[in-house]
Amino acid sequence: AFRQWCAGQGVRLLDEPPAEGENSGRLRFVYGGWQRDFWPVQSRWPLAAGVLDAFLEDYMHQNPMCSLDYLASEEELRELAADGNSGVLLPDVKNSDLFRGLAAGGFLPRRPFALGTAQEQRYELECRRIR
Repeated sequence: AFRQWCAGQGVRLLDEPPAEGENSGRLRFVYGGWQRDFWPVQSRWPLAAGVLDAFLEDYMHQNPMCSLDYLASEEELRELAADGNSGVLLPDVKNSDLFRGLAAGGFLPRRPFALGTAQEQRYELECRRIR
């Protein structure tokens, strides 16, 4: 679904890191023991996370039975992916990239300034849902 969406948006997906000037970041898709890396290029979104965010917004709109969870722990993501869920690992984002994303695309990754460990963030999220 991601490949098809990107093609419709004019975003090229590379299987290998692009030249230095084109690099918007890597997206690592994880499902069970399978994983695959993509580098989106030639996109109106300056960061790979912006491409993913736009895709997820459209995908969730078209698939209301699906749900999203934002995790700060790779270990937790891989645990959930082993249980039949899909996950995407984002690259570490530098402050200069955040500013580039904001200036060029108005994009700020979701939950970029969360405090605490991944387990504490997860607990906080689940507690809000229970209330």
